[in-house]
Amino acid sequence: MLHPRYINAVLALFLAVFYAAHGVWEGLFLLGFTGYSGIAHIFGMVIFTILIVHAVISLLLVFVFDGRNRPVIYPRSNAAVYLQRITGIIVIVLVYLHITFYNAPFSGPMNILMVVLLGIHIGVSLPRAAVTLGLVGSDSGMKIFQAASWAASILIMIVTILGFWGAYY
Repeated sequence: MLHPRYINAVLALFLAVFYAAHGVWEGLFLLGFTGYSGIAHIFGMVIFTILIVHAVISLLLVFVFDGRNRPVIYPRSNAAVYLQRITGIIVIVLVYLHITFYNAPFSGPMNILMVVLLGIHIGVSLPRAAVTLGLVGSDSGMKIFQAASWAASILIMIVTILGFWGAYY
């Protein structure tokens, strides 16, 4: 049987790919570079469904399986873990608000905050998922994967934020 951490890492990779497609497409649409497409909204629904499963497994990993039994020996080394957990919880709330209040007057700043926190969460989490899946096996490989994850996250954040900025301001 596959360990829940492995399943969650696979879900995280799918989420990152679908989010990239959704965020870039919608960002370009809001900037006027592409026309409307229902596909982006379908991506959004798929993302939300996978996100709920990912969140449930994450919470189980932290509170039921092994996360609650680990002592905090190296808080500085675990900063990425805490950042991952905090941004993940906040992102869940912001994604729900994004879906519920997309056209509300306050949705511009909320959506921009969601994109920034989601970018941080992905930048921190993807390298950890790659280790779990065995895609990275060395320190140099990890550094390259971290740099690539952050570069992709920042690029997606820029396109998506520019789209929201253009739509709301």
